[in-house]
Amino acid sequence: MLFLKSTNQSTMKKIKNYIFLPSIIICLLLVRISGYSQIFEGGIILGMTASQVDGDNYSGFDKIGLTSGAFIQTELSRKAALKMELRYTQRGAYKKNDEQNPGIYKLSLHFGELPLMFVYHLTEDVIIEAGISPEIYLFHKEENEDGEFREEDYPKFHRFGLGSNAGIMYKLGKNIFIGARYTYSAIPIREHASGNVYLLNRGQYSNSLSFSLFYLIP
Repeated sequence: MLFLKSTNQSTMKKIKNYIFLPSIIICLLLVRISGYSQIFEGGIILGMTASQVDGDNYSGFDKIGLTSGAFIQTELSRKAALKMELRYTQRGAYKKNDEQNPGIYKLSLHFGELPLMFVYHLTEDVIIEAGISPEIYLFHKEENEDGEFREEDYPKFHRFGLGSNAGIMYKLGKNIFIGARYTYSAIPIREHASGNVYLLNRGQYSNSLSFSLFYLIP
């Protein structure tokens, strides 16, 4: 029990550390762009993710996590815009215990992301978007019914990665939007445990859906 308490405290401390600095940066960005409101506009993001990892022998978007951050954007035309986001995102994989396939597995991944998106208004209220997400791996926790895995026993996660994104947004009100986005790793997040590769299958890939609220600061 003491070990679990210590582990949970350590994880929470890491999360707080990685959220604190981006939060300061986000606040400074939003204050800064207020002086350039004719060029840029920005806001905050809060949502959830449902994810899995391709190549880990499990399936299903069963790992639920948090995504939060801020964005700035600038218009290219009446219907098109460029948007940059700064996000803290939780992804991973989860397998629950069941009679047909006993045992549990849980992988919690923590990333910092910088999505760069092209945004296009189909109508006044419906928006589509696509782009890439340079990302940095922060830390993780991997465990099964026997406890937490030792990091030295498994391939390390790559420090830097790249995701590809496609999504749709809907305007709920004057400054509030709701969005759904699909993200898939353009490069593996780590190698297979066996080290094997085959054609385009170079390792394990993160695969996630996110659902977010966007608030545009007036």
